[in-house]
Amino acid sequence: MGPLQWIEQHSPNQGRARQIFLLTDGEISNVTAVLDLCRSMASSTRIFSFGLGKSPSRSLVKGLARSTNGRFVFVPPNSNVDVYVGEQLQRALQPCITNIHVNWNLGVNVQTAPKQSPPVYLNDRLIVYALTDDK
Repeated sequence: MGPLQWIEQHSPNQGRARQIFLLTDGEISNVTAVLDLCRSMASSTRIFSFGLGKSPSRSLVKGLARSTNGRFVFVPPNSNVDVYVGEQLQRALQPCITNIHVNWNLGVNVQTAPKQSPPVYLNDRLIVYALTDDK
């Protein structure tokens, strides 16, 4: 957690955003504390996380990206990491759309799924469902 604390204490230059590529292959004991720290940096920092190998912490890898409007990817064992890093680099170099809200105008009570949409990048597809009461 030390490197993330250092990053949090050193803000990026005014008007600049920070992109972090974080690679991990294991578990940590303080996932909640790490994700809370990352959320506190979300206005100026996006984390693009990579889960490497057979058993990376799925909650950590996903949480790092989701808490900062970045993206995550799991790299299978014996795969070429370069391809995955290249794809993430393309995303890191472009803006994304966040806080998406769909107004259904159906005249009935609607629940949206997913409740919180992930960030959307160029050429991404976002599928949102409307769940209504059948009354």
